[in-house]
Amino acid sequence: LGETDTITIDAGVTFARRLADECHAIEAERLLTKLVATSRRVHGPDHSCTVNATSTFQNWCSVRGVVVKGEGDRIFEALRYE
Repeated sequence: LGETDTITIDAGVTFARRLADECHAIEAERLLTKLVATSRRVHGPDHSCTVNATSTFQNWCSVRGVVVKGEGDRIFEALRYE
């Protein structure tokens, strides 16, 4: 499979979600930006793959902030900006 294949793009979106979940937001945003552009160029803006990548990008990258993890499962939002 190549980087323009829908399976590759969907896997990349899943990986970007995992990156964001693990507090690697910058890497996730960079990957999603590339995936959205690639999918839009190759498959068009209305293709399900492009819609999924775009939706994920908008959900994860619309609000940025600094999150500090505490002991155990405690998470503190130290800064939030749009």
